[in-house]
Amino acid sequence: MDPYDEMTNEDVMSAEEMREYEEAGEAMLDAQDEERWAAEEAAAEDDDEDDEPFDGLADGEER
Repeated sequence: MDPYDEMTNEDVMSAEEMREYEEAGEAMLDAQDEERWAAEEAAAEDDDEDDEPFDGLADGEER
């Protein structure tokens, strides 16, 4: 049995270090969420444009 098997983060990090580590992780996840939401919003806007492909064109005209 490895002597480190039962160690946890509390055994090697101070409370302040753990708080900073958790905040950094939360910030990274928030940034990933923002990036994903922006990509989804951009994709939704692209989809909205395709709903009316002939919008704004005279009758009989195509793109």
